Amino acid sequence: MLRVKVYNVQMETVVAVCDDELYGRTLREGKMKLDVNEFYDGDRVEEDNLPKFLECATNLNLVGERCVDIAVECGCVDRSGVISIDGTPHAMVFYI
Repeated sequence: MLRVKVYNVQMETVVAVCDDELYGRTLREGKMKLDVNEFYDGDRVEEDNLPKFLECATNLNLVGERCVDIAVECGCVDRSGVISIDGTPHAMVFYI
């Protein structure tokens, strides 16, 4: 399962996604810290439903191996832009 939260702000659609088991965790590596908190607390969805959320987004914020892999497979994220925090893939995409 994944957690998907959609934010519609002005003319933007921000889609925040995390692998379900990461919700509530804090990832730390060096000076980086990522709280996987209520920002990601949306609907719990099956992995095969994620592409429909990705295609409507103007901005993406993804945390976790499964959701990042799906976004890469869909062509929404380039693997070279994925960072790792505490061994967990993280990607942010801003469409202009």
